[in-house]
Amino acid sequence: MTPGAASAKPALRRQARALRSSLGPVCRRRASRDIARTVLDQADRRGCESVFVYVAVGDEVDTRELVEVWLSQGKRVAVPWFDDAAAMRAAALESLESLLPPDQCPFGVPTVAPPRAEDLDPPIDLAVVPCLAVDEAGGRLGQGGGHYDRWLARQPDVFTLALAFECQVVEAVPAGPHDRPVHAVATEARWIDIPPHA
Repeated sequence: MTPGAASAKPALRRQARALRSSLGPVCRRRASRDIARTVLDQADRRGCESVFVYVAVGDEVDTRELVEVWLSQGKRVAVPWFDDAAAMRAAALESLESLLPPDQCPFGVPTVAPPRAEDLDPPIDLAVVPCLAVDEAGGRLGQGGGHYDRWLARQPDVFTLALAFECQVVEAVPAGPHDRPVHAVATEARWIDIPPHA
């Protein structure tokens, strides 16, 4: 990553957080429902049966409707889980009620109690990931911990989808060598298919 790109990320994170927060709860709920409808339709079209998905916190695009629908459809749903080395892995989710209380979740990421070995790292068709900002080339700006980028690097064949409010789509996200672009972006206004990366 160039020094300029590295220094640009904190400012873009601050700007993106402020824009997302400025939407207000009613607007975020409405937009999240619109995003969920689009994602459910696309997942059905693609025949996705196993999904890795974050559970939203704060003013992120809400994913609870997605989780509930997928579970009701009998799809395999997994959420982030962190092992003893703080590496993010995928852990099967039985229901939203099985999530740990917030004060027991590493890094503030909603997760489950330590899973059985057979419930870890299932095959994934679709990975739904959060972002603070995203661009139309698939560049994704996260919180800065690198957990998703490292996890995605181990999942080269998984279709990755970033969820964002339209105000989070920017002209360009500064990218470094370890940043993993996504394959598509869903906002309340559109679905963006990202051209294949070289």
